[in-house]
Amino acid sequence: MERITEEAEADKKLLEYLWRNEVRPGRRLTIVEVAPWAGTITAGGDGPTIALGLPAAAKIWVYRPTDA
Repeated sequence: MERITEEAEADKKLLEYLWRNEVRPGRRLTIVEVAPWAGTITAGGDGPTIALGLPAAAKIWVYRPTDA
């Protein structure tokens, strides 16, 4: 994960949810499931698995790690 947008930072409940689930810049996330019919994305990785609604997920910037 690269960064959390200012819009997400202004949403106290979302920021608390992300913090509780260890979603912070620098955390490696892997998308486990995209369920557009349910409006959710599930991600996991080097911390807890987390489900996010599509609007909340859009407020988190990610990047694809380059192969070194």
